[in-house]
Amino acid sequence: MYAQITDTLTLVGPTGPVDYLLHVEGDQAWFRWAEPTPDSD
Repeated sequence: MYAQITDTLTLVGPTGPVDYLLHVEGDQAWFRWAEPTPDSD
């Protein structure tokens, strides 16, 4: 399921695309995201 979502959608924050954790439990889903830090290249 995660691969299907990430292949289709991109989560974008104020500074561009961001990494996120996706949680799915039953019929509920939620995510946490973090903006990349300048030294995370």
